[in-house]
Amino acid sequence: MKPSISTFTPSGTQRIHSLEDVRDSLFERAKSLASEYPGVKRVALSYSGGLDSAVVGALLARAGFSVFPVAVNIGQKSDFARIKKNAKEMFGSCVIVDAREHFTENVCRGIKANFGFS
Repeated sequence: MKPSISTFTPSGTQRIHSLEDVRDSLFERAKSLASEYPGVKRVALSYSGGLDSAVVGALLARAGFSVFPVAVNIGQKSDFARIKKNAKEMFGSCVIVDAREHFTENVCRGIKANFGFS
């Protein structure tokens, strides 16, 4: 049996997709973005170093975009040296944004306050 992905419609109907169909669909979407925005040649990619962001970046590059990966450190346990190395190998560059202080001071404080606004 070939690997597949299941999705569900809003009505709850399950659809089974082959991995090739998913890849082709994502690539077609990347190509349509290139035609919808002909002046855009470079795109920023939120890059975690995982499979999803790497595949999306590769598909965008294959569709003709210059991909600029950006990884954001908010204090999670990630190997940013490895992330940067892999991104540089795939795309030629990578920026690591250190947002730990901002995240702690703003987002965590908001979570503690239950994001109460008056």
